[in-house]
Amino acid sequence: MGRHSEIRNQVVTAFQEAAERRNIALKSDFKDACLLSDLGLDSLGFAILVVILEDRLGFDPFSSGQLMYPKTFGDLVKAYESCSSCDA
Repeated sequence: MGRHSEIRNQVVTAFQEAAERRNIALKSDFKDACLLSDLGLDSLGFAILVVILEDRLGFDPFSSGQLMYPKTFGDLVKAYESCSSCDA
């Protein structure tokens, strides 16, 4: 499995876990063009998502303040892929 697939799978799993923790039903599938706002997580759900991913991947691509927050699911995956070389 390539690094892209690994990160994408981690993001999908984290989305599902964050939604479950918030008792939120996700509203859409995980297509690259899907707007994050259309997936159904609230702001706390997104915060949980980022914490889950930081715990699993060992980094948060948004902590430096250099990245703009992504608008689509594909942008979110790319943000994590672009920083995957930053992990410890």
